[in-house]
Amino acid sequence: MDDDDFRYLIGIVETELRDVGLGEIADTYHYVITEPETGDARLLEPKRRLIEMLDAFDNAMAIRDLQTYKKAMMDLNVVTDGKGPNDVVYAPVPEERDEQKISLSLAPDLSNLRSNLQFFIQRFIMLDPGPEPAPDAGPRMGS
Repeated sequence: MDDDDFRYLIGIVETELRDVGLGEIADTYHYVITEPETGDARLLEPKRRLIEMLDAFDNAMAIRDLQTYKKAMMDLNVVTDGKGPNDVVYAPVPEERDEQKISLSLAPDLSNLRSNLQFFIQRFIMLDPGPEPAPDAGPRMGS
């Protein structure tokens, strides 16, 4: 795959993210880095931008996933000797006024979606990996 292929996929992912109400993830400002030598800002190369975008989407799905909720509740019960909370409720921020509070115990099981997404991320990473970026060279949304 070349940069044009990755740009094409980025366009599809951006459209889909906006269509499902996650347009924030598609905003290019998340994928801009500053060159340490010059201070110039530039957009991440297409392959890395696609991988970062898919990773951010996975993170967004993780907080809406029943399996993530179940694991978190088990972990909380372990560290609190079984005296942890009985439920967790998602309360939208002001920008998400249309969304209502929901119990995460009622969240959908997104583990298959997340598994497929992680598969694609790994496949894209394995394609002609090239040199590793500097540790502080780029954003890590949701990390």
